[in-house]
Amino acid sequence: MSPRSSRTGNFVDAPPGAFEPASPTEDDDATCLYCTIGIGMLPASGGVHALGPHWSINAELQRTDRPHFIIQTRRHVPDFAAMNAGEASDFGRIVAALEGQMKERFGAERVAISYLSENWPPHVHLRFIPRFASDDPAARGLGLLGAPAPIDYAGPRDVEVVAEVAAAICAQLGYVTELPSLGADDDLSAIQE
Repeated sequence: MSPRSSRTGNFVDAPPGAFEPASPTEDDDATCLYCTIGIGMLPASGGVHALGPHWSINAELQRTDRPHFIIQTRRHVPDFAAMNAGEASDFGRIVAALEGQMKERFGAERVAISYLSENWPPHVHLRFIPRFASDDPAARGLGLLGAPAPIDYAGPRDVEVVAEVAAAICAQLGYVTELPSLGADDDLSAIQE
């Protein structure tokens, strides 16, 4: 089953086949959750924004007391070992840029970065959760999601803020924020290599 993108609103434009779900087995007919988010079939509360040709960013704004960012590969990649050279090259630069944005814009003292590859089918995605000086030192990683954010936390509360952070990261990395749509005849080697 191939998901279809609305290709409207604030969702990333993906080349054909970039977010194809893993082939289901006889016992599992589920499609990839993160692929469906990436192409707009399942809306993310913070929208989905391109971070260059290999990664996208969205934010969890509603289901937690501490809004936070999520980055994911634009094509279906089950784990770090399966990343192509472009995805691997961009990864460290995006992590550093997003961590810097969270400290500078939102006052995070540190940033907890959580990588779990337990969904089925798996898809590389990481959560960036702000840690503040006022946080309980015992709270770690995903445990910070249940901790209330400081009253003055100006984190990603709406789609516009997420878009601003994505644009700032793209500018820092030298990427345009709006990637052109790719057609079936376009050269996809830059994304697939």
